[in-house]
Amino acid sequence: MLIEGNEVYGNQYPGIGVGGHRAAQAVIRKNIIRDNGGPGIGVNLGSTVVIEENSIRKNGEGMPGIAITHGSTAMVIRNEIKPGTVAGIAVIESKATLSGNTIQSPQRAGIRVDESVATIDGNEITDAGTVGIFLFDSRVNVTRNKILSSTHHGILAFGKQCRANVQSNVLSGNGKKGGAHIFLDKRMGSRLAANKFSKPGPLGDVFYGELTKEMVTRVNEMHKRMEQRRPDRAILGPGPTENFFKTGKEDHAHDDKGHGKDH
Repeated sequence: MLIEGNEVYGNQYPGIGVGGHRAAQAVIRKNIIRDNGGPGIGVNLGSTVVIEENSIRKNGEGMPGIAITHGSTAMVIRNEIKPGTVAGIAVIESKATLSGNTIQSPQRAGIRVDESVATIDGNEITDAGTVGIFLFDSRVNVTRNKILSSTHHGILAFGKQCRANVQSNVLSGNGKKGGAHIFLDKRMGSRLAANKFSKPGPLGDVFYGELTKEMVTRVNEMHKRMEQRRPDRAILGPGPTENFFKTGKEDHAHDDKGHGKDH
């Protein structure tokens, strides 16, 4: 199925939905998607999609611009996601390649990946309300992205099943509300190389922290809310509060090679 060159607005549910009842295949290209009740684009139930060069803005309250859920597979390429989404792109229990997307001023996260496998390459995320890239218990390559001015952290990765290769990204001005450019759960496996940092928050360039009971509880609560909203499971909100991200000691940070630095 090819969905191309449309303006989609004013729907109660997703602007464009794939896999509402069973797996489907689609190419979704060069559409303007705005002012709908659910995600701008929702992909569900093991569907396979290419989502390319769409303009997405001001869709459902508490909904991402693009939601990939329930075992789906997606290529998400060169889309423009403007303010008015809780998360620019959310990937939940799925596989996705996210490349060359521009995400402006999401309320919570530019890109969120939960219990998924993903490649996040060459995206630009500016002014995220909480986190530029949010990873939970996923296997992810994060390469060549530009992450600017996220309020709490540029990249947050946590969960003992999480594995992240974070390489050749540019991070600037992240963490001004008590965070770092990159915050990593020290239980997880990670590789950092060739990232460029400027203007870090109080926790520095790279910080290895510990999960709190509050953080684990909030993650579990978010998953329950997603199930209740099925099939629009990729809701981020109401989302992490400032305290959700303030974990670990704030008296030291780590550089890109994992060496401690004193403030």
